[in-house]
Amino acid sequence: MVFTHQTAAVLHGLPGGDFPDVIHTRATSRGGSGRSIPPRPYPNAKAASRLAGSLRGEGVKLPRGKLPTLPVTSALWNIPATHPPARSEFEVVPVHLGDGQFVGHVLADTIQWACATVFSTDALIDTVAIADHLLRHHAESFAATATLLEDLPLPRARRRRALHTMSFADPRSESPKESTSRALIYQLGFEVPDLQYQVMDADGHEVARADFRWKRSTVRSRVLLGEFDGLWKYGADLAGPNGGADALAREKQRELKLARLGYDVVRWIDRDLKDPPAFCRLLTENGVPLRSPPLI
Repeated sequence: MVFTHQTAAVLHGLPGGDFPDVIHTRATSRGGSGRSIPPRPYPNAKAASRLAGSLRGEGVKLPRGKLPTLPVTSALWNIPATHPPARSEFEVVPVHLGDGQFVGHVLADTIQWACATVFSTDALIDTVAIADHLLRHHAESFAATATLLEDLPLPRARRRRALHTMSFADPRSESPKESTSRALIYQLGFEVPDLQYQVMDADGHEVARADFRWKRSTVRSRVLLGEFDGLWKYGADLAGPNGGADALAREKQRELKLARLGYDVVRWIDRDLKDPPAFCRLLTENGVPLRSPPLI
């Protein structure tokens, strides 16, 4: 079995969101493609029961007292690759749990093949976090992906989708949620913001660093700053023994200083990203400028 698409990307350490509900593999034939739902949660019911009992004994809370259902397996045939796949398209990848424990090795697409597949088949909102992370942390793999996409015989629409994702990528994005926010802002028709904007006072000292920044030319002349999680990036200033109420007080003081310097702030959380109409209203009410002319 060779893992592909977003599953392969996650195996290489690229952002993959929450627990996956689909595992992507390469189909060995056109007739073998499609989705397969596990007929039962685990083939070895006795071993699964013993494991569930052991986890409960260690204080792990399991939904309805059982192990989670295995994800659906999606075998892909119409991916931008050769058929049958050449050895250069995939490799042996070590697998670790979230706590770092080594599990074993699997076969998976190389980073460039996995990204070429994802970028050419999925929407920008689902690919931008991977593209940003790749450009920020694996620039050589980003370049290799671009070269691969040039050589693949892709349909025009899929090539355009891949090129759009790669041109939209920005290495300044520091988290998957920031990347998703930027893609949604773009898709809703708003101006793409500047990233990691430093706010300086009159003496040249940094007051704060914001995820996003817009310069509004209509309605309001003040600069608008945007934050995904509502927390300013003060670095160590928010950590340590003086957190909690002290940290909140320091944050309020900085907000007042930002206001005096002429900055407005709009903030959102993950729930807003999952409700695009509400997120659109939030951005509109705070005067985020629309992009003109459109980027595409």
